Amino acid sequence: MFDFTRKGGVLSAEIVTPAGVPVPERAALWNAAEAAEKRKDARVAREWRAALPHELNEADRRELATRMGQAIADRYGVAVDVCIHAPDREGDDRNFHVHMLATTRTIGADGALGAKAVIELANKDRQKAGIPGTSQGDITDIRREWAELTNEALERAGISARIDHRSYADQGVELTPTKHIGSDAVAMERRGLDADRIGIHKADRQEQARQIAERPEIILDKITATQAVFTRRDIAAELNRYIDDAGQFQGLLAKLENSPLLVEMEPANGRDPAKFSTREMIDTERGMVECAERLARAGRHGVSGPITNAAIDGAGTLSAEQQNAVRHVLKPGSLAVVIGDAGTGKSFSMKVAREAWQAQGFNVRGAALAGKAADELQAGSGIESRTLASLEFAWKNGKDKLTSRDVLVIDEAGMIGSRQLGRVLKAAEQAGAKVVLLGDDKQLAAIEAGAAFRAVVQHVGAAEITEVRRQKHAWMREAGQQLARGSVADGLAAYAERGHVQIHGSREAARDALAASYVADQGKGSQIILAHSNADVQALNQAVRDARKERGELAGSARFMTERGGREFAAGDRIVFLKNDRDLGVKNGTLGTVERAEDGSLAVRLDSGEARQVQASQYAAVDHGYAVTIHKAQGVTVDRAYLLATPGMDRSLAYVGMTRHREAATLFAGADDFTDRRAGRLVDHGAAPYENKPENRPSYFATLENDKGERHTIWGVDLERAIAASGAQRGDRIGLEHGGSETVRLPDGTTAERNTWHVRGAAELAAGKLAQVLGRERPKESTLDFADRRGFDGENVMRRWLERGRAKVAELAGKMQRAMRRSLERHGRPDLMPATDIAGRPAVQRPQQIEQPAAPQRPQAERTAPDPLAGFRAGVERAEAAGGGLALDVAKAQLAVAQEFQAAGKDPRHYSAAIMQEGQQRAFAGLAQPSQAKAEPERPAAVQVSEQDRKRAEMYAKREADQFKVLAVKRQAGFAGYTDRNPSAWRELPAELRERIERFNAMPKERQAVELNKMQRELADRYARDPKEIERSRQRQREQERGNGGLSR
Repeated sequence: MFDFTRKGGVLSAEIVTPAGVPVPERAALWNAAEAAEKRKDARVAREWRAALPHELNEADRRELATRMGQAIADRYGVAVDVCIHAPDREGDDRNFHVHMLATTRTIGADGALGAKAVIELANKDRQKAGIPGTSQGDITDIRREWAELTNEALERAGISARIDHRSYADQGVELTPTKHIGSDAVAMERRGLDADRIGIHKADRQEQARQIAERPEIILDKITATQAVFTRRDIAAELNRYIDDAGQFQGLLAKLENSPLLVEMEPANGRDPAKFSTREMIDTERGMVECAERLARAGRHGVSGPITNAAIDGAGTLSAEQQNAVRHVLKPGSLAVVIGDAGTGKSFSMKVAREAWQAQGFNVRGAALAGKAADELQAGSGIESRTLASLEFAWKNGKDKLTSRDVLVIDEAGMIGSRQLGRVLKAAEQAGAKVVLLGDDKQLAAIEAGAAFRAVVQHVGAAEITEVRRQKHAWMREAGQQLARGSVADGLAAYAERGHVQIHGSREAARDALAASYVADQGKGSQIILAHSNADVQALNQAVRDARKERGELAGSARFMTERGGREFAAGDRIVFLKNDRDLGVKNGTLGTVERAEDGSLAVRLDSGEARQVQASQYAAVDHGYAVTIHKAQGVTVDRAYLLATPGMDRSLAYVGMTRHREAATLFAGADDFTDRRAGRLVDHGAAPYENKPENRPSYFATLENDKGERHTIWGVDLERAIAASGAQRGDRIGLEHGGSETVRLPDGTTAERNTWHVRGAAELAAGKLAQVLGRERPKESTLDFADRRGFDGENVMRRWLERGRAKVAELAGKMQRAMRRSLERHGRPDLMPATDIAGRPAVQRPQQIEQPAAPQRPQAERTAPDPLAGFRAGVERAEAAGGGLALDVAKAQLAVAQEFQAAGKDPRHYSAAIMQEGQQRAFAGLAQPSQAKAEPERPAAVQVSEQDRKRAEMYAKREADQFKVLAVKRQAGFAGYTDRNPSAWRELPAELRERIERFNAMPKERQAVELNKMQRELADRYARDPKEIERSRQRQREQERGNGGLSR
């Protein structure tokens, strides 16, 4: 038997077992495995091997390897010995890989080895035992699961690379597959030895290169399977997967770039690279919209006025928007589109339309990309629905074809790619049928290439429903609209204010809290848990089952061999069906509850109320159904939803996840997913030579450890004060926030700049990052987005130009509204907020700041309550240390205002913006209290100047202050020539000016405004007293411009 732990280059080794099974000692496990076999030639272990991305760091590779091993352990109920190997020194230095030895027998909760695992059974023995699938099918499923785990690890690490477990044939790629050659063969070749596998591998790679050279569209077809528009980098990245030789790579890349199939959609500019597509993709999308326009212009399939009115009147509860949508789809035309935000009642509107169509003699059919969405459409509208894939498959085989009396309603149309929607519209046109598209372009985009739904809307128009009806409470509906418009921070704040955003220390802790919340809410209506990745879905399902077992539920479990491995089911378990099966009457995504469980057999009650009997020998595509992916849940409506937020999510995923509910939705997140190296468990802090080098001066340090065990040390003199002020103890979870720098006076009387630090809760830091990550927008591009520039879509250019203009006006209105709201809040007059913005939309009131649930406090010494005025007192101290002046007047005035707020019973920390603003105004107006006023040195008598000289002085003073700010911005933003790495222009500035800029950039923004105002007034006074000073200043500026390339460029 292999023992990989004894081989050189082993980076880590551990044993994993199925959930609930204790981990045995390595020697005891393999001794027991050998003792369990009676035949001398019996297999004791099965070896699995997988490559690990070299782009990941060591901790991420270790976590990925463990999860790979856990997938095998859970699937077959076996123990797995997981060993990570480093690249051989004489082999490929990127060849990180994991060897896994799995027992051939299952391991029980008592640690004893039992019967042979399913993977060890011959296919005929599996069939006799009623176990579905084959050994080869199992291997394919494991490869798919490993690919999902690997891609999730790459995404979490911020790495764009992805892997595909499918063979080239399954991907539709005409390339010769290569054979795995192994590290030993690579090492032999590097030592100059013969290795047959190397020769075979090279021949395969050369054949791939030849095939690509002959047919460049192989690469382009692979890209346009998921991207309608791409860049040169996308071409190079895809080509790099198949070509090793640098010269050959450059030659093929040049050939692809000059391919007649390639079309430049947009040239490169200063910020973005050139964008390309293929002639085939352009023709596909253009053909799709042209077909859509012909269908929309057709005068067929109209419903008479009396029938339309009767259907609408019979519904009774339709809103004005819903009535308009119903009339829109019932009017003549073979294509109609309805846009509706999540929860606006699109399906109910189609129920009314269905009754009208049927009364007019039409046959109404429904479809959706996902099976669950088709079920929801059928349940909400009464339209018999199926998946688009099954519909196209039937058409291909001459069945269920459309007729001129058919109306095909397609829900969640935004998830359909351009090629598929083009095929469906073409089939409808040929049959003379009508198509109705329902969707929301702000929800999940198509996985396949193109933005088909958006393109159709732009070309044929749509009825729109914006009034949300799904959520029970008005604030939820308002928050949902904020999420739809992209105001994710405001939308989440509304939920957080009411305790529905919970940030825990780690993703695992967040999963446990989510499971506990789910179980506690049982009996309060329908529920669903949502997550982005399959791995999180599986972990959440297990967490809920564990929590239910602790409550004494789920008794009498039975084992059911699914396509994903063995699963325990009990009466009351939630179950999800993962494949369409017309005989069984289920679709991919159908949910239900287990009513009775026996080994290999389940009695299930679907959420629709129908009963199903499931036999493992006939249908094994099931899994626990407490949690599902967000993609599978689009179109779902439940009473309560629970969302696990992770870094791979974006605005559309957050929008879908937080709008599935009627009564409540709660978002859970792990702080470790949304914080950087400056957050974690405080393991140590104290004084030491900087970076622990004896020759360096003493400094203060804080060492933080994240949940992966990685430690990071931060250095800074001010850390001692910050940690002491916060009362943080070793073992606490904290975050360190850099507060810029401040000027301090040293014992010898000189001044210096010192970094300042603040201790925050890890959850507090994570909250801001959470809103930022979930607010990302990653829209899919279509070739039609560039159609006006390419000149093949001139007819609709003006309409789309106007639509883009309206969108810009709406965006501008939102910005103006937010700015006005902040200004009124600073002045304490939010009541003056107008009812509508400049676009005519209702003005949205700003929710309160996100407040995180208080972290459990461990016993510790009593701490002094924080002083609400501490920050304002510190501002006065900093101003005094900096030499006083106007800055000190402002700081003292702000402290006085803060004391007034405190006296009125208001916490000054909650009104800092208003206090800062009022303090500045008082200082400028000379309204500070006499006790605060600073006696300034007596100024010389004012020089009499003319009004003309005064205006001229103020103009040049403002110009010079503006130029100073430009320099400060260049330094702060790291413009070329102004960075520490490339200080060519920076060094040309006078030392005094550089010092002043550095001090300015270290100031808070409020203080910067005060400093600029002070600078401008002082310059204006100086120029007014001595107009010749203006010319001298201009001469100095010209000299600086000649030295560093200009101030204002």
